[in-house]
Amino acid sequence: RQLEQLGVRVVLGRAYDAALARRDAPDAVVVATGVTPLIPDLPGVDLPHVVTAFDVLAGRVDVGRRVAIIGARGTGCDTALYLSEQQATDPQAAVFLAGWGAVGPDRAVAMAYSRRPIALMRRGDRVADDIGRTVRWILLEELGHAGIEVLTGVEYEEITPEGVRVRVGDESRLVPADTVILATGGISNNGLAAELEAVVPEVHLIGDAKKIRDAVDAIYEAAIVGRAI
Repeated sequence: RQLEQLGVRVVLGRAYDAALARRDAPDAVVVATGVTPLIPDLPGVDLPHVVTAFDVLAGRVDVGRRVAIIGARGTGCDTALYLSEQQATDPQAAVFLAGWGAVGPDRAVAMAYSRRPIALMRRGDRVADDIGRTVRWILLEELGHAGIEVLTGVEYEEITPEGVRVRVGDESRLVPADTVILATGGISNNGLAAELEAVVPEVHLIGDAKKIRDAVDAIYEAAIVGRAI
């Protein structure tokens, strides 16, 4: 609504490039093209049930009941919680039932999550270590309430049609999954900025396209650039 009220013209379904920039002759271009998913070199990564967290969060793919997530930093954790809340009881309904004594507090919390089997895995020993301390502990609490299995210190062996085979210490085990989600980071998608600099007087590269950080930094950067233009 705000874009409409401000008269901002929105063009979808068309890639922007130097040829269009020459035609349109803009005074300035803001490049906020985000990241390209980083795909790990792992046997089985090209199987049809392997998808990226970006596609899951954008609603572009269907996700099976059992889920294994490779990568447990912020994006992996957010994806796990997003999926755990699908097909769950509305939180307000759970609060209502608890308020009237129909269920206990612990049961009400559990009802807010779908309890679908989700495994969240990471090579390192700390989950969500890219998130601020004041938020991280809340995130870890939510993962626990959702019943999400967290595996750290994992060595990935291969992705199979049945799930992900990993090694934890001396033990090799299969983490069963109908869908395997890659939350393995990304690469700044900044090629367009370099292309446009040859034809546009003022090019601003912002957000993850400039440097991979969090949403707060990207929003702040966008506001600064918007005021400067």
